[in-house]
Amino acid sequence: MMAFTFIHTADLHLNATLSHASFKDTSAQERRVYELRQTFDDMLEKSKEWGVDALFLAGDVFDDPYMRMHEFDALMDRLSAIPCEVFLVVGNHDAFLKNKTFKKRLDAAGVRTFTPEAPLHRLSGYEVAGSDTWDFSIDRLQAVAENLDDSLPSVLVLHGEVRKSEDEHFLTDAATLDATPFDYVALGHIHQHAFLTEKVAYSGNPEPLDFSESGEKGFIYGEIDDAGLKTQFIPFQRRFFLTHTLTLTPEDTLDSITRRVEALKKEDPKKQHFHRIELKGETHRELDIDTEVLHERLKEDFHHIEFKDVSEPAVDLQALRHEYEDTVVERLIEDFESDSEAERDYESLIEAVRALLATEEDGR
Repeated sequence: MMAFTFIHTADLHLNATLSHASFKDTSAQERRVYELRQTFDDMLEKSKEWGVDALFLAGDVFDDPYMRMHEFDALMDRLSAIPCEVFLVVGNHDAFLKNKTFKKRLDAAGVRTFTPEAPLHRLSGYEVAGSDTWDFSIDRLQAVAENLDDSLPSVLVLHGEVRKSEDEHFLTDAATLDATPFDYVALGHIHQHAFLTEKVAYSGNPEPLDFSESGEKGFIYGEIDDAGLKTQFIPFQRRFFLTHTLTLTPEDTLDSITRRVEALKKEDPKKQHFHRIELKGETHRELDIDTEVLHERLKEDFHHIEFKDVSEPAVDLQALRHEYEDTVVERLIEDFESDSEAERDYESLIEAVRALLATEEDGR
């Protein structure tokens, strides 16, 4: 058997608006959307450079139907220009590709898709089966599996959930897929790459979309020959979304916070990645953390930086006793201090004091 080689990718969301991400201006947002397409173009170049036999697009290549048709056609031109076969299943986000207008363009570009009536492509030297998210049927899968040519390498391409049965896009479980005679099962839908078994894998998306997507991103390269299946995850992303947590103390000032963030530059000397700074802990009661000021001070030191402030003013119990004399605040603190077992409930006390202070401030 000649080695059959492939690239497996999914969840590119090429026309995503990224409106859920926290970019401060539209230019940064549009630049990031362009980078998603750049990475995909680089992957197409890699498929040509490596001379793979097939490119598997396991769903959600696009994000929604609101796109310029000439841009869609330009992408089809790029897909038709690569020398390998391209196989695509429709995911839950790009179901519009089943529309006749788009289907006609996919066909014209030579992109091979799947239908319930034609779920299998048998080419010279290998077989590829697939199902769009909404068309999946375990009975149909079993029927296709029974008709495979066991002398040929075979791949199954799907888009959906295989670990959480309560998910609305659940297809079947990984063990069921692993028990099929396919040599490899290329999955899409989950954005973090994962090898669920030796032959069942999510490629993950090649670029993170926001700060909820950490870890390495890329695609899976695979080979099937007489010796069996060999796969490798290939890191390929341009940028990471990195979240840093700074725990503040009452001694911190806006300047000290700035210096602590500046120290993070050594982790990203090329100013390449997206950074979110989460400010936690307790601060001096007189400190007003203006995240806009912090952003202005530091924006030139990073490709992208943003702040999330969840810190709280420190509670000085003795000062509060004097400030709120003869109130329920003072009585609460006195009860705490007279209780020998109170130390274990210190956090609860602080929460209660903060709640009471909020009530007092509202009543003033």
